[in-house]
Amino acid sequence: MLYHKREIHAMWAIQTTQLKKRFGDHWALAGLDLEVPKGTIFGLLGPNGAGKTTTFRILSTLTSATEGKAEILGFNVQTHPTEIQKRLGYLPQHPTFYKWMSALELLVFFARASGFSKQDATKRSEELLERVGLHDRKDDRIKGYSGGMMQRLGIAQALIHAPEILILDEPVSALDPPGRIEVFDLLHELREDHTILLSSHILEDLERMCDQVAFLRDGQVILSGDMESIHAKVEQHQSVSLLVEGTQAQYDAFIKEIDALPWISAVTTHTEKHKRVKIELHTKEHEQAVDMLPSMVTKHTLRMWQLTISQPSLEGLFVQVMEGNTPS
Repeated sequence: MLYHKREIHAMWAIQTTQLKKRFGDHWALAGLDLEVPKGTIFGLLGPNGAGKTTTFRILSTLTSATEGKAEILGFNVQTHPTEIQKRLGYLPQHPTFYKWMSALELLVFFARASGFSKQDATKRSEELLERVGLHDRKDDRIKGYSGGMMQRLGIAQALIHAPEILILDEPVSALDPPGRIEVFDLLHELREDHTILLSSHILEDLERMCDQVAFLRDGQVILSGDMESIHAKVEQHQSVSLLVEGTQAQYDAFIKEIDALPWISAVTTHTEKHKRVKIELHTKEHEQAVDMLPSMVTKHTLRMWQLTISQPSLEGLFVQVMEGNTPS
């Protein structure tokens, strides 16, 4: 299912400036600069150890930063933790619940701990169970819940005190496809009145749901932007591939000519079977390349077996970024 994405707003719900966190000799965060617009779903993408969970724990006041600054809706996380806790709901990657409780009992317990009266706690819990699609199972013991139901319950628990911001750490990574769809649909509904910051190491999840994403590597934001600009970067890094056959002298003359073209950024070659050579051209001018290359091949009396444009992917961009090659 495709979800409508919101236009980006100017006001920051979350902002970090040169945020750093050190554990012994290891810097889990090494100067994280992050800006999450209010009213959007923002995704953090990165491999294990990139700093996603550490960032979430600092924003949720569960640990403190070594250096730098973090703000939630204008409140400094370090100096105004109570204000942050009022406005933010956090779901860790592996939430644990009292499985002998029912969902209703669990939410009432958390609501009472948040200061609700008994009557208001029950009312709020009923409302949330209805919203996350668990009201018909509210009296069932949690131990009988599926993975998707557990995550929806966890989101309800994070919403118990009516926060403006939700932080979800890998909310669907351990779920099967039906469970993932359940959570995606719920997040789509919640976006109407919440800012949501979530993490994943699965790019497809973020592409499916998010208005903006940030790529994290070694505790820093390496690349960020809205999905349209990220896709534009992917489009810019397409390549055109030729499979040709000829003599070494013909190859050398052909490659020398195309390498001199100003709109070709790089040329790579690979010898294939039957003495054929695959030539890959990296360029932003894909249409121009496709128009000009056949005549150039003929000029150098090469035989062309194949001409293709690579299909760009966010996965390819992610690999490129994680390998340290940040696209312009």
